Amino acid sequence: MNSVRRISRRALLALGLSLLVACCGKPDTEPVAPLTRTLPSPLWIDTRLPEPFARGHVPGALNLQWDWDQLADRVAAYVPDQTHPILLRATDDEEARKAKWLLENYGYRDVKIGAPSDESETLSIINTSELAQAIEAGEDFELIDVRTRVEFATGTIDGARLVDPDAAPLLIDELDPDKRYYLICEGGYRSGQLASLMRIHGFEDVHNVLDGMYAWRNR
Repeated sequence: MNSVRRISRRALLALGLSLLVACCGKPDTEPVAPLTRTLPSPLWIDTRLPEPFARGHVPGALNLQWDWDQLADRVAAYVPDQTHPILLRATDDEEARKAKWLLENYGYRDVKIGAPSDESETLSIINTSELAQAIEAGEDFELIDVRTRVEFATGTIDGARLVDPDAAPLLIDELDPDKRYYLICEGGYRSGQLASLMRIHGFEDVHNVLDGMYAWRNR
């Protein structure tokens, strides 16, 4: 009797994402400057949150977390070549489909959902209490703060190198791979993105400050 057709869940998902793109627009796909280092091919992009990524991920994976801002705002900066083969590792199948749809909508031409067999790689995470202890002890390290200018106005840590999230990949060529690095942002996402890229390029002593500047300000 009911003549109203049911709309499939997949159709609703596609419609919702289409509206997001129409509302927010595509990110600028031009990199800030030429990138001189190459990425693994295919590149694993892991869209999980920073903590599960840190506990175990595919060697050579890049952690670009799933949500509209974190994936959309970083993909052009971290993977400027839209022909680069990408394999997705996500929290679940629905997240993987969303991420694949989003990347393909931006023009990425070779995006597949992967099934990783090896997730033996880890990434060091610390909290702001441990960072404060390292600073107090006079540890030899460089602190990189990955936030925007507006966020810097809310407070910074003395001696930190301040870098805009979209310019973060360009920092790699300026850094010494033999040094120790602590990376911080507002809440562990963008610092985790840069930390994962640094690990791809051979930086071993890299630590993501997971609770971020929000926790630092509220210690």
